[in-house]
Amino acid sequence: QGDSAERELFDGVKNYLEKSKADALMLFGHAFMHDNSTQEKDCIVINLSKGYIMVIECKSSSRKFNKAITQLKDAKHRVQKVVNSIREIGDRWKFVPYF
Repeated sequence: QGDSAERELFDGVKNYLEKSKADALMLFGHAFMHDNSTQEKDCIVINLSKGYIMVIECKSSSRKFNKAITQLKDAKHRVQKVVNSIREIGDRWKFVPYF
């Protein structure tokens, strides 16, 4: 079920980004290798055209909402570390968590 939901997510995000003609990078199944954690992030979209970084956590059931929230908080922390490491960019990006 999870693989099927993630496949739908991938296809939907890919189609949206292609139609919008956004300058964007989509990372799928990415793990930040920092602080001894390898928690996978289902989908990360870095949209250069709109100035946001969206992390999408895909679950096959809403019963896994609490796990998704924990993963999104972890993602925000990790994305912020990366953005803060690039001088003069931190204030220009918006973080968008999505479940």
